[in-house]
Amino acid sequence: MSLLSKNNRVQSVSLFILAIAAILKIWVYFRNRSLFLDDLNLSRNIVESSYLDLISQLNYEQFAPPLFCHILKGCTAVFGVTEYSLRLFPLLAGLVSLYLFYRLAERFIKNPVILYPLILFSFSDYMLRHNTEVKQYSSDVLCTLLFLWLALHVDLKKKKHWIGIMVLGIILLWLSMPLAFVLAGVGVYFAYGLLPKNTGLSVALVKENAVPLQKIVLMGTLWLSSFLVLYLVNLRHSISIPSLQAFHANHFLAFPTSIADVQQSGEVLIGLIRNVVGKTAIPILWGVLCFFLGVYTLFKKNVAEALLLLTPIIACLFAALFHQYSLIVRLSLFMLPIFALIIGVGAAFLFEKAVLLSKPRKQLGILTMVVLMTLSLEYRSALPYFYKEFEIEAPRPSLEKLAAHDENHYPLYLVQGGIPAYEFYTKLYRDKLSIPSEEVYYGKWDDQLPPLAEEWKKKGIKKIWLFNSHTYGESLQTLNREIEQIGRVITKLESQTSFAVLLELKLSNER
Repeated sequence: MSLLSKNNRVQSVSLFILAIAAILKIWVYFRNRSLFLDDLNLSRNIVESSYLDLISQLNYEQFAPPLFCHILKGCTAVFGVTEYSLRLFPLLAGLVSLYLFYRLAERFIKNPVILYPLILFSFSDYMLRHNTEVKQYSSDVLCTLLFLWLALHVDLKKKKHWIGIMVLGIILLWLSMPLAFVLAGVGVYFAYGLLPKNTGLSVALVKENAVPLQKIVLMGTLWLSSFLVLYLVNLRHSISIPSLQAFHANHFLAFPTSIADVQQSGEVLIGLIRNVVGKTAIPILWGVLCFFLGVYTLFKKNVAEALLLLTPIIACLFAALFHQYSLIVRLSLFMLPIFALIIGVGAAFLFEKAVLLSKPRKQLGILTMVVLMTLSLEYRSALPYFYKEFEIEAPRPSLEKLAAHDENHYPLYLVQGGIPAYEFYTKLYRDKLSIPSEEVYYGKWDDQLPPLAEEWKKKGIKKIWLFNSHTYGESLQTLNREIEQIGRVITKLESQTSFAVLLELKLSNER
């Protein structure tokens, strides 16, 4: 078989993978699952706030870049306030990202192993989730891939090229905050290209590189200025929220001042590989091996391209070390395609070495690689969601059942985690759910139902609905115990992670 026919076959399989991945994302999108807590709270900001308000600090402990919020608000203005309109832009970002990743993989991997990182990225369960969710992480990945691709294709000697990428960077920082790390890599990539490749630095060479250097400095200065304005008007408010700092505490890196600090940082760093290849030991070891081999191969072949891919990772790790950026999965999602590419480069290196072996060793080497790659693909694969339900939380079905129930006029108590769903689906949603409760009580995190039940009974309330969502673990167990303590369950309208129950309150001597 000729090399040309092999390349054509690999290209055909690659395009088939992209097509299946795109169909899967569209399939999950049209299954139209309920919004979950963070989705709901960001959606409430988008619907309730003006375009101007969306530039500054958001409500409900949410953060999203202003331009992302504006795009989603525009979608709701055109198509109405629905899950479809709110998720449309993340879906489109995910679909375009598939193509950009493929084009980058073509650049870095020249053998059939290109299929491995392509599958890792295309069928990542994390990518599927965030491509069909009302959050900015899908556009973070899009912006990352777009600027990596642009860096490899623009010619700074052409005025329209350098002005175009400069202006695009200024604007898209307001769409994707972690793009700042990627732009650092782009700047280093361009700057490295100006360095002399010999020991002598002639006057002629200095003059030749002077104008491009000025362009790079201007570009970097304007990018930094745009980011600083974004930080002042938006980002600094979100970073300073104490509850968010506490939530992300275990996802920062720590200076190695104790064994516990080293263990935490090690776990966080391994997590970046785990996000790509899965959580079991063999895939992680395989991923780590391929990552370091990929770094070695990149520096050996092209230092500038190696710096382009690695600088965003290094910059992000420094930010995490100083507790300015969390490495929780969704915030580090923009690095997932970079890790997948580097791991793919390392796997391609091993493949090239394997094919040079004698026939028995060659077959054994390639078979071993296939087994290891298959193991690393299995755990993070999103393919089962062609037939499995992809659901995070399901408050809408419970509320729909409550809205259709004959006895929905009784008072309603909202467990704190259920408030966002109630507020969105009954007040902001295009097809608002009508729940004609006599009175609605808004719960708090520290509420205890027995004292509340006594207050309700003093008001003459004998029956009351309770709606719960986003309550897990010990908190859910406590909630269920208190429900049994204060009343008899007459009706339970249940869906995944959410339920509405009609309680007949017990008399004090019945407890």
